[in-house]
Amino acid sequence: MRTIIKDNKALSYSNYTSHKKDQGNYQEILQSINKLLTTMTNKHNKVLFVRFDITYPQEGLYPNDNKLLSRFIEALKVHCKRKNLDPHYLWVREQASSDHPHYHVILLLNGNKTQNPRGIFNKASELWGNCLDVDASGLVHYGTYLMIKRNTPEFNQTFQDCFSHASYLAKAYSKGSAPQGVREMGMSNI
Repeated sequence: MRTIIKDNKALSYSNYTSHKKDQGNYQEILQSINKLLTTMTNKHNKVLFVRFDITYPQEGLYPNDNKLLSRFIEALKVHCKRKNLDPHYLWVREQASSDHPHYHVILLLNGNKTQNPRGIFNKASELWGNCLDVDASGLVHYGTYLMIKRNTPEFNQTFQDCFSHASYLAKAYSKGSAPQGVREMGMSNI
C-alpha cells in the first residue's frame, strides 16, 4: 500500500472520505475492493455483502502479528464453503491509540445460498472466541450488509453503496503502525 488519493471519487464511485487529518485513502485497497465486488457479481447473480469489525479484549496479551486473524479467516472460509456460499473476503489491520490492532472485514457470499447475515455474524463471533480462547461477546462488531442483485434496476446503485461502505477499509488513518513484515491487508485469491 503506497499510493494515497485524497479525492472522494475512486474508480468512478464515491468512497469514504476521512475527516481525520485529511489523510486520504489507499488506492490499492480501493482497486482490490472493486476487483472483489466485480468478480463476485460476475460470478453470482446475487451477492450478499457483509462488513464487520474484529477487536481484541482490552485486557490480555496477544501476539502483534496477524496469526490469530489468519486462523479466524481460515475457519470462517471453511464454514462458508461447507454451506456452498463461495466466500470471498478482504481485511485490513489498523491500530491507533490502543495496545492491540483491530481489523475491518468485508465478506462476499453467494446470495443465492444465503439471504441474511445473522448466521454469519454469530459464527464469526464464535470462531473469533475460539481463536482467542475467550468469550468473544462484543468483540465482533456487526456493520453493513446489502444484497447485490445483478440484472435489476438497482444493481448499479447497490454496487456503488457496497463500494462506498467497503472504502472505509481503504482509509490511510490508523494504518502504518504494524511491525515490519506484518501485513495490513489481505484478501481472497481471485
